[in-house]
Amino acid sequence: MFQAIFQGKGQWVALLAITAAVLSLGTFTWLKQRRRPALMPSAFVACLVVVVGVTLFLPGSGSASHECTVNRQIAEPFRTTQGLLNGLMTVPLGFLGLMASRRRLLTLAGVILGPCLIELSQATVNAFSRICDSSDAEMNILGGLVGMGCAWLVARRSGIEFRSYTDERIPAVATAAVGVIGIGMTVPGIAFTAVDATSIQAGSSQQANAMRAALDEAFGDGYTSVSDGKLQYTPMEGTGGRGTVHFSNDKVDAEISWPSKLSFTASLEYSDTPTNRSFPIDGREHPNLTRGEAKKLATRYAVAHYPWVKNATNVTAVPVAGGRLGWLVSWRTVEHKVLMPAMLDVQINTVGGVSQLNASRGPSHFDDLPSVEVSRGRAMDTVRKSVSHPEAFEFHANVIKATRRDGRWNPEYIVQAMVKGAEDDGSKDYTDYFVDAHTGQLHEDPPQ
Repeated sequence: MFQAIFQGKGQWVALLAITAAVLSLGTFTWLKQRRRPALMPSAFVACLVVVVGVTLFLPGSGSASHECTVNRQIAEPFRTTQGLLNGLMTVPLGFLGLMASRRRLLTLAGVILGPCLIELSQATVNAFSRICDSSDAEMNILGGLVGMGCAWLVARRSGIEFRSYTDERIPAVATAAVGVIGIGMTVPGIAFTAVDATSIQAGSSQQANAMRAALDEAFGDGYTSVSDGKLQYTPMEGTGGRGTVHFSNDKVDAEISWPSKLSFTASLEYSDTPTNRSFPIDGREHPNLTRGEAKKLATRYAVAHYPWVKNATNVTAVPVAGGRLGWLVSWRTVEHKVLMPAMLDVQINTVGGVSQLNASRGPSHFDDLPSVEVSRGRAMDTVRKSVSHPEAFEFHANVIKATRRDGRWNPEYIVQAMVKGAEDDGSKDYTDYFVDAHTGQLHEDPPQ
């Protein structure tokens, strides 16, 4: 995580460290000259500079989003590395703040209002542009409170006296007033969105079992141990608890959809120079691999690991990157003009090993799938009537696919609403809608 945050920002990190050291040393010298306690205040200044620098001045996108996410799952950040680090970061700040100031109310106001102001500033100030997330503020506040609690215990055991509440009443009220005014000025310009989760989470044992089963199916028992890599779960905003489980080690990068487990992808290598990460099919290399040879090798692999491909109605083999990355062999089954859920894409590198894999689980045949009763034109008209300013869009419905909703399989049109002219400028400004091909019902949310 630290590498992802600070990669390519070495000069900025060095400048932040130098700034913290200079200001801390200056504070220490100034207080020593006046014969006042200097160690705790100077340490607090260094810690404050680092926290403010990381949260506000770490280079961001440069453009404030004026958006903030509110995580409904209050306990979720406790299960994530990011959340725990956010909490740990402010523990020393709360501890040193109370020990340096000896003011409980003032420190409490700073611990609570400071993280809120930081998150709101990230959403509204271009210079501080970062992601505004309630989970970050939550863990920063809790970390500061834990630090204050530790300082209180140390002070009690060491006989250290704090300022009386009467003496610190004015600075505490002034600080709280400034914080509340700052919050009141920024909140009206921010759009708040409630979500179910906002962070990458550590994978559960159930998710590890699902990933292990998918890897065993794709590459055989014992190919790799899930415990040897890193398993993470990334929730998808606005999908009602759905997300992606990701696993990575020195052999493979893999993902499965969760909780459906219907989609599985694996990347072993992505290079025009084959490596030993690719999965061997017959134990030998095949230089100058032709389309027919690639298709034959891929079929040999697919039949062994995904036997349903023997009944696929459409099998294609196309070059990848002009053949520099090998061949992509795909299996699809279409029944009564409906694309079946079971699909497989196998990329064979230039010497005959599996380099990429994309498998969609589900039936390759249905005995009781509802019939297609809705025409393609009617499906597009349904979507056209549901959008604002339909004249600004072009509508396409090229696929009828069997999809699962609420545990049931139904044929659905995938209707794409694309902004007119988007294809001309190379952008991908479009939205997918889903229309039940049996009933005509419109779904804006993707299927499971």
